Amino acid sequence: MKIRHNPAGQRQQIQEFFDSSRRMLRVPRQTCVKACSWDVSEVVPNKPRPQWEIFAAEDDGGQIIGLLALDPQRWQIDLLSVVQQHQGEGVSSELLHQARRYAKKHHHFELQVIVLLASLPFFLKEGFTLMANDHQPVQLQGRFFLRQTLRPRLVLAAEPFDNGWNARAFTEILQTFMPVSQCQSVSCNLSDGAQGYVDALIGQSVCRRVTLPSDPALPAHKISYAVRGNNAILEFSELNGLSDSRLYGTMVLHALTQGCRRFYLVLSPLGPEDGGLSMLETLGMKFIFDDQGEIVQADDQELKKTLRGLTFIALCDPQDLYRNTVPASPLIRWLKQTSAAAEPGAAAGHGLGYTIQALLQGKCQDSVAALMSTIGFRERLRHADALLCFRQKPLSPASPSSLPQAAAIAHHEDMLTILVTPAETQVAQAEILGFDQVVKLPEGPLSDQDVQTALREILKELSRL
Repeated sequence: MKIRHNPAGQRQQIQEFFDSSRRMLRVPRQTCVKACSWDVSEVVPNKPRPQWEIFAAEDDGGQIIGLLALDPQRWQIDLLSVVQQHQGEGVSSELLHQARRYAKKHHHFELQVIVLLASLPFFLKEGFTLMANDHQPVQLQGRFFLRQTLRPRLVLAAEPFDNGWNARAFTEILQTFMPVSQCQSVSCNLSDGAQGYVDALIGQSVCRRVTLPSDPALPAHKISYAVRGNNAILEFSELNGLSDSRLYGTMVLHALTQGCRRFYLVLSPLGPEDGGLSMLETLGMKFIFDDQGEIVQADDQELKKTLRGLTFIALCDPQDLYRNTVPASPLIRWLKQTSAAAEPGAAAGHGLGYTIQALLQGKCQDSVAALMSTIGFRERLRHADALLCFRQKPLSPASPSSLPQAAAIAHHEDMLTILVTPAETQVAQAEILGFDQVVKLPEGPLSDQDVQTALREILKELSRL
């Protein structure tokens, strides 16, 4: 479906749609809503038809399936109609969204409409409120006069910051000087490819957090993972700085006690570099090594018993799906001799992707796409005016990050994208990554005042557009 504004070459289709619509608001046609029309000859004789702004919804074949007519003099919706076979598909909401965007673009922040009882629930659901009939020069019994104040709608997406700033914290600062009554805001934490994946899932309330019992060998680590139904999402960046992957296996075994049968392993370049050797040993696999530390024999019978009926999926950086070089380690060298050739994603997590493919019969998937789908990022962007992306580290085409894909989704929805970062970023570089503007944050620890200043600058810029 496409929404077109004043589509050229569609006059005949539009006229036919008007003529067949039960919501027609012009004379001499007699309709059930004729009395609502500003063209009612009994009330305003010889009044010309307004110069409507027309928004047409077209199907894939170019046929008009829905129409909205907006009078830009009074900013009133005079017609909103969808053909019967496409009702219930969100066409009316999309048409209404385009009318809102048009009004805000022309610096008008209120829409009004007059409807019959049958249409009242839809407009109330869309955020319109009833107003007294005396706001209108025409008193019409049985009609409902509604208006909607149009507020900017911003989505604040953030990757992890070292000092604890996240999307929710940025949103709270925005709301200290721009209340919800004046600006809608949605917060959304994202992963930077190295950390933040589990926090993003839990922050959007799509998963619950499960914490492992304290490990005496790792007193400084508080290890947790996400659970959704019988799915466990294990983020191995939780284990940054460890020399082996033993704790990976511990997390899998603990998730089994929670009833999990499907495991999503989030791989990052910051995890242990043994390719998953210690994880396999924790899960029951036995290895025999020679004097040089190379594997000469392995027994996977116990491993197969432990993992029978389980499914493993490695979630890796999208760029890892195109890297063919698998890091060298005793386990990886042994797998190359005894297992099938590596598939895309094998290089992820210092070769752990290959281990998951070869020994756990798992697959590698794009971690960013999986995250966006799970948290419903596209739905969170729906009807927003701008996407604000916060990132602490420098961003380049080679950087692991969720933000370029977030910006691509936003551009598909035809909204402004702004990168907010303390890192030096050239405008041309940002444009390549999908950002229309760059707003600079101060380097070093951020204060509330720093964030507020940046957000005020963004809102000021938005008001000029």
